Amino acid sequence: MSDPYFKREGYDIFTDSYISIPQAVLGDKMEVKTLYGNQTVTIKNGTQSGDRVKLSKMGVTKLAPYSHDKGDHYVTLKIKVPTKIDEKEAELYQQLSNLEKGVDQIQEPEKDSEKVQTEQTEKKSEKKEVEDEEGDHRETSGNKTFESILGKIKNPWAN
Repeated sequence: MSDPYFKREGYDIFTDSYISIPQAVLGDKMEVKTLYGNQTVTIKNGTQSGDRVKLSKMGVTKLAPYSHDKGDHYVTLKIKVPTKIDEKEAELYQQLSNLEKGVDQIQEPEKDSEKVQTEQTEKKSEKKEVEDEEGDHRETSGNKTFESILGKIKNPWAN
């Protein structure tokens, strides 16, 4: 008679356990059914679907003259991807997706082209390029040039 949960190969036992995406990414602890009762298994962070955890000496007892020894129990971890998620979960997965793509936040809808043009024109008018007597180009902000600010630093008594 075969068991749907336990698979036996020689003295070793094999089982499958399903874990969530957060458990696979962050790591966790879970209870696993063994031949000798429940056993706590540590799921390492970064676990991939198909990774195995070995529970030493939790398999089938060996025959004489090795009856003091047992096989091992191997737990194959399988990541269960949800098929239905609610709105909050979808939002969290979207944020994670954006992080993976290098996007800091959810992008705002496109602005009207007139508004964008107006904003660009305003930014250009704030900074003007002024040519001084020697022909050097300096950026200005309002009425003061960087040259006049630099001059005050060199000569603090200048007007």
